[in-house]
Amino acid sequence: MKISKNIFKMACTSALMTAAMFALPVEKAKAAGIQVFTNMSYFNPADMDFVDNFKFSAGAGMINLKSKFTGTQAGFPGTSKSNTYTYFPYGQAIYRIPCHKKLVVGVDVSNPAYVNFHYKSSNLSGTQTSLVGRNFSPKASYQVLENLTLGLGLDILYVANGKLGLQTPFGVSRFKGHGSTFGWDAGFLWKIVKGSYLSGSYHSKMKVQAHGFNTLANVTNFSSVGAAIPDTFTLNYLQYFSKNWLVNFNGRYVLWKKAAKSLILRNFAVIGTTTIPLNYKNAWVGQIYTRYQFACQWAALGFVEYDSNPQPKRFRPISLPADQVWIGGLGIQYLPTPNIETQLSGGVAFSNPKLVRQPTVGKDKIRAPFVDVRFTYKF
Repeated sequence: MKISKNIFKMACTSALMTAAMFALPVEKAKAAGIQVFTNMSYFNPADMDFVDNFKFSAGAGMINLKSKFTGTQAGFPGTSKSNTYTYFPYGQAIYRIPCHKKLVVGVDVSNPAYVNFHYKSSNLSGTQTSLVGRNFSPKASYQVLENLTLGLGLDILYVANGKLGLQTPFGVSRFKGHGSTFGWDAGFLWKIVKGSYLSGSYHSKMKVQAHGFNTLANVTNFSSVGAAIPDTFTLNYLQYFSKNWLVNFNGRYVLWKKAAKSLILRNFAVIGTTTIPLNYKNAWVGQIYTRYQFACQWAALGFVEYDSNPQPKRFRPISLPADQVWIGGLGIQYLPTPNIETQLSGGVAFSNPKLVRQPTVGKDKIRAPFVDVRFTYKF
């Protein structure tokens, strides 16, 4: 009986350590975005050095984006509501090369761009804007020093069934199309002392040219929309206060100013080729994440995040109402064995953007509850 207790104790200790090692917040909130922000799921390639031998992770997130606009359109008062559901599958596979232990390779599938508003026609005209960007990213990291790892990756972004709705003097202009683009990313991981880690990453700007069809006033044209995903810098500090408890501080700086000065519409029906000024400004994101393992096979986690406003309200359209966002969430992890981890998490995002850009003037109330499930196997 004594031997059985010792074996159980050793198994619990192993589970605690491996769970803490793989509870990195880079995957904590795949469903935390409610705008075209790049803070959802970028992964630092150097963080792959945390993997001992092999790791496979797969999951899915769901956002219920609910919005209610109250105001006027072309001087006529009214309200319009949007209530959409979007699903985000994602995954990651990481492998340490047996004959070159300092070299780690991997690939991940993530969703760094998202928006989904569908304002139904009521006493105000309805518009629909939706987009999900899937990013396929092969990566590699190499331990150049005992406490320093560098990583590099390729980003392949694909946008399918993107929709853009815009208010015009001739009615609602509707565009539907798809496109793809490429970018790159790089990062570092510095193991300061045991239990303290500083990491950082850069993800390049990616220009997207979506091709499809546009309809306005019963006229349809083959058209395109030009946009960009901005350069993103991330700095991350991870601190283990014990083998059971970790806290992570994450900051991101997003260069929206260079990427989103305007939206370029080419060969649109009736209105032709035109440029819509967006005049985004650079924005920052701050987040605190914590995880506590309160039992051998169970852990609780939580986070809070603030995204600053990337766009002056005088340029903010109802189809892309970018503003400051607060996000919070909680989760639970279950570890049936030291090699398997399951996670269920959820939370809500809040934003209240004001709109003063003609012809739509008023206020949007946005609430976005989300849920995320994940399975991880590693050895």
